[in-house]
Amino acid sequence: MSNPLRRAGQPRTHGADGTRARQAAAPSDGSVVRISDMDVEFVAHGTVDEVHTAVRGFSLDIRSGELIVIVGRSGCGKTTILNVLAGLARSSAGEVLVHGLAPDRALEHMAYMFARDALLPWRTARGNIEFALELRRPGMTRSQRRARASDYLDALGIGSAAKLYPWQLSQGMRQRVALARTWAIDPDLLLMDEPFAALDAQTRAETQELFLDVWSREGDTARKTVIFVTHDLTEAVLLADRIVVMNAGAKVDEIAVDLPRPRDPEQVLEDQRFRDIHRRLSRVLQEGGPALGDRARPGRVPTV
Repeated sequence: MSNPLRRAGQPRTHGADGTRARQAAAPSDGSVVRISDMDVEFVAHGTVDEVHTAVRGFSLDIRSGELIVIVGRSGCGKTTILNVLAGLARSSAGEVLVHGLAPDRALEHMAYMFARDALLPWRTARGNIEFALELRRPGMTRSQRRARASDYLDALGIGSAAKLYPWQLSQGMRQRVALARTWAIDPDLLLMDEPFAALDAQTRAETQELFLDVWSREGDTARKTVIFVTHDLTEAVLLADRIVVMNAGAKVDEIAVDLPRPRDPEQVLEDQRFRDIHRRLSRVLQEGGPALGDRARPGRVPTV
């Protein structure tokens, strides 16, 4: 089987292994994700009109192949935005489109990677990836699934762990398996909710570098669109094309990261542009005030 990491600039083509080898068509303006004036509100348990506002007035357009990072304090609505895009929560107002479709009609184009690996304990590392392919790529044969799973484990440096169970792996290795599983199903849009937060500093840095390497190797025409949530400002600047800053459910800043790619972490940390962006992020977050937390108010009830 061919290397899963396509050479830079090589377009996706239909493959005999049954994977979706094309990117879904984006709207004519190039937006893969379009969020316009979105509110997300939840009714407090046991009430009919006590509403918790998780996100308010949020707008964002994301082009194909962009890597967008969302930062903000706990409770500011970052994960809620991912959940709406994944069809796990509904907006109360505004418009949300993925490839021009409502999120629940665009699920085949996306994958969601959580802060915890969520590996099946009764399946090996390779078996976890094969299971994802069984669900998302039913046209693949068993041998094709096995070969694809092995290729992605090799690409992330953990091929020797293919026959080990999750409880036999370190947390860093488990997250790499989860990343391999996510990449193997070949989504166009990748939602990532603090996927490296549980790792120690050294393992986190190594995994960030691996992630950037895999993402960058796909080339401009085939690169996945990524929405990445983190609390780590250094991680945000290292990864992002644009950084969205959230506070109290609202977007309070948006910063373009003009650092060239590919990015070497050691060089990035020494770049004055990195320092300037990091300083701006810190200032905005300090001046932004508290997150919504448990604040509730009477208001609009989301439709079901």
